Order: sequence, then C-alpha cells, then structure tokens
Amino acid sequence: MFPDNADYVIKNLGVMGFMYFLFMAGVKMDLTLVRRVDKKHWYIALVGVLVPLIGSLTIALMVRKSLEQGLAKASSIWGVTSSLAITAFPVLYSIVKELNLVSSEIGRMALSSAVIGDVIGITGVIIFEATKQGEHRPIAALFYLISLAVFMASIMGGVRQAMLWIVRTTPEGKPVDQIYVIAILLSVMVSGFSLTCLV
Repeated sequence: MFPDNADYVIKNLGVMGFMYFLFMAGVKMDLTLVRRVDKKHWYIALVGVLVPLIGSLTIALMVRKSLEQGLAKASSIWGVTSSLAITAFPVLYSIVKELNLVSSEIGRMALSSAVIGDVIGITGVIIFEATKQGEHRPIAALFYLISLAVFMASIMGGVRQAMLWIVRTTPEGKPVDQIYVIAILLSVMVSGFSLTCLV
C-alpha cells in the first residue's frame, strides 16, 4: 500500500500520535488521588497488579531456558511481565468515559485504582530501564537515574509553575492564548525527544 521509503515516516507519525494520546490522558490524570484514596482502592490496585505480575514472572522463569538469549535476560523478563500486568490509565479512562461512568462510584474506584497501578507500573519501568542500562556499564544506570530525576524535577518545578502562570494570566471564561497552546504542544515533542536520548 505504501512505498518502502515511507515506512520510516509512518512509524514516526504513529509514535508522535501515541505520544500526544498519552499526553492528553496524562493531563486528565489526577495524581493527588494516590494520597486521597481509601485502603480498599489500594488493595484492589495491588491485587490487580501483583497477581498477573507474579503469574507472568512464574511462567517466564519456568520457560526461561527455551527463550532467546535477549529475552532470557532478567531485565527483559521484568520489562515484558510488568507491561502485561498493568492496565494503563489512558486505556481505562477511555472505556469509563465511553460508558458514562466517570462520575459514578465504580468509575472513580476504577480510575483511582488505575492511577495507583500506573504509579507502580512506572516505578517498574524505571527499574527495568535502569537494570537494562547497567547490564554492561553500571555507571550508565546511575547516569540514567540522575538524568531522570533532573528531568522530573524540571517538569514538576519549571513546567508546572509555567502552567499555573498561564492559568493566572488567562482571564476567566476566555480561551488560552494560541501561542501558549502551540508552546505546550511543542514542549511535548521536546520532552519526548529528551526522554528518547535517555534510553
């Protein structure tokens, strides 16, 4: 359907679209839910993550000898099993919104459990990537963690304050200035490129 030289362009367009999809989902995510949820939601989230994680790890370790050398590494096994064990917030939010359950009790419980699961999942991804980076050079894992900490600090500090400033300077009831919207969308691209350089 497409010429061979179009594969690179199509693949990158897909990555860009997925990146903006995750950005839009992240904007809708309220991380303060993690501090405000009941213990019941924590238990649901932990069971929802740990049961498939333990099951996937058990099966992976049982068949480890028959796997390819790349997949048999501890970092690869952890990366695959942790990704299978997590129901991502963007996926669940789309389903809950489609069913008009966002404001219902079951919808709030599902979304808060998904946020907790995503926090656990992101922690798992960081551990996996740090392990992968340090397989050949342990100092690379330390550099990865330091770079990630600096990146997160800049997001939580500088970018968050910039967003709050935009909210303060925008008159109530008026749309956000287009230049700010363009700057935010471009910053998503820059952030994605920066994280790609880390890995």
